Amino acid sequence: MTDIIINWLKTFPQFEEKLKSNTIEEIFSNGYQFGRLFHSNKLFQDMKLLKNLETKEDSLNNYYFLRKTFLKIGIDLIDDDINDLISKKLHKAELYLFKIKQYLLLHKIQFNEIVEKMDAEKKNEI
Repeated sequence: MTDIIINWLKTFPQFEEKLKSNTIEEIFSNGYQFGRLFHSNKLFQDMKLLKNLETKEDSLNNYYFLRKTFLKIGIDLIDDDINDLISKKLHKAELYLFKIKQYLLLHKIQFNEIVEKMDAEKKNEI
């Protein structure tokens, strides 16, 4: 699963360079990069709420602000997992990234199907 996540993250310019010298756990531990990922997919708007700092307090605040976004896409971000993410527990960030990737893929497919259906209906009207 690690290779799948790394290859997917490399499609986002903000992560490609970071992945050369950092682990997934290091990149996502304070929550800030989850916010950037959500923001780049129009799921989280106010990046000013998040801080790219490694203190426990700032990391907890970041996850507090992001929790609604996780829930909005059907991912329950529990307190124990937040602590695991902050402490860089192996594969924890990867697990959440996989869930986010699946959500984005599913919704892209659904969006494309809706557009195709609308296009087909327009052709039938002509």
